[in-house]
Amino acid sequence: MEEVLLLGIKDREGYTSFWNDCISSGLRGCMLIELGLRQKIGLESTGMRRRALSSRKVVVLPKGERQTGDVLLDEALK
Repeated sequence: MEEVLLLGIKDREGYTSFWNDCISSGLRGCMLIELGLRQKIGLESTGMRRRALSSRKVVVLPKGERQTGDVLLDEALK
């Protein structure tokens, strides 16, 4: 997630460009990936019937500690 943010920062000014909407979407995707790797979120279970991945919802997994230790990821989980 940090690497994607660093790619979007302007070198001389030190801030991200508001004109680049791809950075925002990319950061959201990175946050979802990071939460998935830490096993904090997953896809809803389908039960006996199989459904396409696009129709399944992302859910917060109930097991273990909810906090990740990262402020942005903890806020996203809320």
